Amino acid sequence: MKDPRNILEKALSRNEPVFVVRAQDKLSIVAINMYCLAAYFSDISTEQLTEIYKIHEDFQKWQKENPDKVKMPD
Repeated sequence: MKDPRNILEKALSRNEPVFVVRAQDKLSIVAINMYCLAAYFSDISTEQLTEIYKIHEDFQKWQKENPDKVKMPD
């Protein structure tokens, strides 16, 4: 999995807008599902789809283990 810090640093160094979704956000799973669906129909590589799915699993696991921290986005 790519290091999110490196991705953010690269974008910020280029003054590129960034959209961050955190596992604590109640809507994050839906957002990742929609992104994965769009990616699937955009013919991205199996490797990239696998990476998105792994992130999805990580978010689900975190939310299941931390239900008291899951909330609507700020």
